[in-house]
Amino acid sequence: MPGYNKRNFIFNMLTMSMSMLAVRIGGICFNIYFTSIIGAQNTGMFHLIFSVYGFMLTFSVSGTGITVTRLVSEAAATDVCSAASIVRRCCAVCLCTSCTAAAAVIFGSNFVSRAVTGSDDAALGFILLGISLPCAATSGVLRGYFMAVRRVGFVTLSQLVEEGASALITIFMLFRLRDTDMAYISAIFGISASAFVGVLIDFVMYRAQTERRFSNTRISVPYHSILSISVPIALGSYLRSALVSVENVLIPGRLALSGVDSALARYGTIKGMSMPLMYFPAVFISAFASMLVTELADRNASRKTNSIKYISQKACEYTLYFSFMIAAVLFLWGGGIANFFYPGSDVGQYLVYLSFLVIPMYLDSVVDSMLKGLNQQMSSLLYNTIDSVLRIALIWFIIPQYGVTAYIIILYASEIFNLTLSIARLARVSNMRLGVLSLILPVVCGT
Repeated sequence: MPGYNKRNFIFNMLTMSMSMLAVRIGGICFNIYFTSIIGAQNTGMFHLIFSVYGFMLTFSVSGTGITVTRLVSEAAATDVCSAASIVRRCCAVCLCTSCTAAAAVIFGSNFVSRAVTGSDDAALGFILLGISLPCAATSGVLRGYFMAVRRVGFVTLSQLVEEGASALITIFMLFRLRDTDMAYISAIFGISASAFVGVLIDFVMYRAQTERRFSNTRISVPYHSILSISVPIALGSYLRSALVSVENVLIPGRLALSGVDSALARYGTIKGMSMPLMYFPAVFISAFASMLVTELADRNASRKTNSIKYISQKACEYTLYFSFMIAAVLFLWGGGIANFFYPGSDVGQYLVYLSFLVIPMYLDSVVDSMLKGLNQQMSSLLYNTIDSVLRIALIWFIIPQYGVTAYIIILYASEIFNLTLSIARLARVSNMRLGVLSLILPVVCGT
């Protein structure tokens, strides 16, 4: 199994970044086309449905993607060739959970639809997404394996093909549904169908890799080794995803109580239009964070404490440089950027208001990945739970009084609170120290 060197790390990170950049550019362009046809109201409905799907997908994966990355990386560090067994058992776990989730969504689609949207109209969307859950979960495991063995090109190819298939299928369906009240179903159908394409490609690439690399491997990994990592990650992910789904379902209703006109459309503008533009530059951070899980798990297994300290500190510093620059760009030119993509909309206003949110948001994503690589998933579970509960409480009590302004303040307060807890834990387990210059220089850079 390939070991670490700096050149490979940078090459893999750039490869993943470029692929994710291509996916994000295509996604934003397609999102503009799609939302301009279906409108803000249908966009809000799509994101309501998709927020519930996000929880069901989290339940389906059950932490097995990170578990594969961790265990295979640690096996490589200790010269234990058990990767094939790890992947098989993680796939078995995720198939059990994903089939359970799929059955619950499909047979309870009418109930879920009424609970989320107030009618049965969205039941078909939940059924379509439920069918795709086993495929999406299995892809998560196989891509976690590819990350662990540093075959980033496989992940890149799989993502590009899956996203391309989703866009083509959505466009095909949109021409048939664009004049109906169910236009958003076209995107849901595209996402569901592309999951089958993605898992097929992942499986073919995995078989080609394992036949060559692990054809003689007979070492078996016990399930308790899998579950000892996946269960804490899964519980944290379940809780976090469930609370986020509750939060997303609550927001339109609480905004309506504040007197905001077209609350669902306003929610669609923020969540479906402004947020994707904010997340777009994070393609580089996402690739960086994904690679750090593998590198820190490798070093943690080998007890390379000085290397862990160095990587943790530099990762935080580089992320701060990047996020301050992006925040400055969004603050100064967010209105123009939004008008280019969504002319005549309120997206630019929200993009400027939320511009500095990228600083804690990007840094928290990197810190969270490093904590998982260092076997600190229980800490992430605790912090995410506290953060989500507090955010829901604030949404329930404050938004009806102060409307959209309260929602924006809540987003900032939540991200800063979560980041403070996470980075304090990372400093404790890695012994890293962020000096004054680590904060001043990124500010100067952004300025």
